[in-house]
Amino acid sequence: MKHSSRLNLPFLLLLGLISPLFSIAAERNSTDSEAVLLTPSSAPSIDQQAEQYWQWLSEQADQLDHMISHRMSDRSSRNLLKTSCERSQSVNYRQQALLKEADLSRKDLGLYFDAGVRDEWDSDFESEDRQRAYVGLTWRVLEDGYREKRHRANLAETRAETEALQAKLDLRKALENCRYDSTRDSFAPVWLPLLTLKEEFLEKLFAMQKESYLMGGLYLDDLLDSQRELKSILEHYRMLQRGLDRQLDEVGSGMPPLLDMDMAEIRRRITNDPEQQRLVELRHSILDEQSVANDDKRLRFYLRYNIDEDRDENGATVGAAFSMPLAGGRYSESVVDLHKKELEQELKDEQRRRLRRAELAYGELLEQRQRVVKQNYRYLAAYEQLRRSIGRHHWLPQEGGFKSAVTQMTTLIEAAVELMRAVEEMYRRVHRVFARSGVAYSTELVEAIPLKNSFYRARRGERSIYIWSDSFIKLPNGVIQEFLRAKGVSEVVLSGSARIPELKLIDFMNDAQQQGIDIQTLVGDNGWLKQSRQAGLLDRLEQLTEGGGYLHIDVEPHTLADFKSNRRNYLDRYQQLIGAIQQRLGEQVKLAVSVPLHWDPEDYQTLDRNVDRVYLMAYEINRVDSLKRRLAKVLPHLSVAKVVVALRPEDFMHEVELESVIEELASAFGVEQFALHDLDSYLQLSDGQ
Repeated sequence: MKHSSRLNLPFLLLLGLISPLFSIAAERNSTDSEAVLLTPSSAPSIDQQAEQYWQWLSEQADQLDHMISHRMSDRSSRNLLKTSCERSQSVNYRQQALLKEADLSRKDLGLYFDAGVRDEWDSDFESEDRQRAYVGLTWRVLEDGYREKRHRANLAETRAETEALQAKLDLRKALENCRYDSTRDSFAPVWLPLLTLKEEFLEKLFAMQKESYLMGGLYLDDLLDSQRELKSILEHYRMLQRGLDRQLDEVGSGMPPLLDMDMAEIRRRITNDPEQQRLVELRHSILDEQSVANDDKRLRFYLRYNIDEDRDENGATVGAAFSMPLAGGRYSESVVDLHKKELEQELKDEQRRRLRRAELAYGELLEQRQRVVKQNYRYLAAYEQLRRSIGRHHWLPQEGGFKSAVTQMTTLIEAAVELMRAVEEMYRRVHRVFARSGVAYSTELVEAIPLKNSFYRARRGERSIYIWSDSFIKLPNGVIQEFLRAKGVSEVVLSGSARIPELKLIDFMNDAQQQGIDIQTLVGDNGWLKQSRQAGLLDRLEQLTEGGGYLHIDVEPHTLADFKSNRRNYLDRYQQLIGAIQQRLGEQVKLAVSVPLHWDPEDYQTLDRNVDRVYLMAYEINRVDSLKRRLAKVLPHLSVAKVVVALRPEDFMHEVELESVIEELASAFGVEQFALHDLDSYLQLSDGQ
């Protein structure tokens, strides 16, 4: 839960009044000498143009990081998966032909007009031929007749339905293939801000290089390389711009989220595909209709009228005829059943192929998603490096520092471009899963993964840092803020010493609020354990936190000389003090405490009930196994959500070792909040000193 980092006005007014109470234990090693604050008036004069260049570089970095760190809305990310491929199905002429054929067959009653002339030879009249002529009407009932025409009509209608269904499935596949190929067009609005920033950066860089070239600081080849890169990016930019008119309103700003797919539902839809099942049923019907329609039995009824003018035998003849083959003929039921089983087997085989193709495509999606995460880490590393260079310039300017920072900014932009390419390919592979599986695209099957769980996280867990008064006074606010941003620190435990300059503190608080950094005011003294001092202390703390705030109580009874002999007495006094503060200040004020790892279980359990955050001081322990053993004794008595594991950077050889320990502790205990003690120590470790 985030709390306001803004100190209320009484804090600034009361610092002088209650400074005896706030002689913080952690300031024991500070000297009484006056700290020097580096300000523009006391710092060496800096060339104004150079300083403007540094300011421009910092603004470019801020603008780029806003693009990358700002999450795109779910609606916009869904629109990214839409493409111009959405279109109606084209006219299916084959289906129409089959329906027309069915209509004609159904209208055919099997009636035929007959007419003929035949010669007859009579042996009694060897010298004379005899002829007979007739007209008639025949009704064919079976083969090529009424019944077969009905089956032929049914067969054509079934084939028409099959054709329509198959065309629908083919269109679905074509649409998914089209979506896969059109992902680049969908991403054009996402590319536009990034490429615009790169264009502006290169134009400014080109102008600076041109000036340097004219002053003799660059070779002509360097200038030409910059020109070529600028022309290349402008050409890419203009090409994308042509496709933006339709999509600018559909896709908002920000970085598209990671995607996952509901593979369990996709598998279910493959194995229980009603359309594929219906296709098999239609083909079964085709087999049945074909079997009946191909029956070779013949039955016909006829009416004939003889029209031989030379004879007196004119008249009508009515008759019937039936015939059937003695071998062959209609398919046997066993043959039809075998063909049906063949179709069922083909359906199962196709389901297995679709499942296999879907799993392979999903595996490719997961691999690409991992590439996105890795590329994001590369971006964050480049961003941190640039931010440290900008901060170092304010604190310790170096010759060639700006040139190095420009190179880092170029690297940062390229890292952002590569990150966007990786994200675009991830979205493209979502369409590949649909195309390979044969499942219709549906937003229900695509899930946006929350960024806080898996995206933009170069370091494990939420980070806070202790800043004592000496460090705060000697370091300019800009240096501190740049370092906090570079390291992803979201909370500061800041000394409440009265030695801190008031105006510097106000400026820092305002900057922290703008950057979303919360501030805990650290106060405390072992003298607070005396009952006689608590009445006045509680009144002043209540005045200090009027309207809310976040206090970090740093009272450490375990540092007292007689703690071992009076352990339980001191711990009981400590718990009574924390309980009294919590009761007096109420829920509107958040409380945090810093405690060691060797207190009794009931002490941690009591704190868990009375405070909002417990900082476990895991100091002077640099072996992860030892840390895990010590923490395993304490963590069962605390709510994990309230635990912050505080580590000292000076206990580790380098930053990689520190991060490795944090990663292992987070994985082992599920703790996601870590603090670094303190700013000076972290600065030294980070700079490799």
